[in-house]
Amino acid sequence: MALDPETRRSRLGTPRGGLSVPAIKPLALHRVWELVQVTQLPVIGVGGIFTAADALEFPLAGASAVGIGTGNFVDPEAAINVITGLEDYLVRHGLQDIKEVQGAMVEE
Repeated sequence: MALDPETRRSRLGTPRGGLSVPAIKPLALHRVWELVQVTQLPVIGVGGIFTAADALEFPLAGASAVGIGTGNFVDPEAAINVITGLEDYLVRHGLQDIKEVQGAMVEE
């Protein structure tokens, strides 16, 4: 919810709105991590992905794929930029496939 004190109306057009970037990403990451602990099914990570760094967090938490939602509305080239950034990450870290980071989160 977001209200405009001057007009006393919702800034969203309706009284309620969804939770989006960047607030949703930590919640989404936690849910992905929880799900992969209890299922063998593929889990697709979505929520708060705008950059390659955002996208990389989801496989680290165990996701087998990611989806970009709001990021595409904000930047029509978001998906291309994410893919380019992921390719760069793989090269910099000497990796062949993004699956090499799947579930590789280091717990302290």
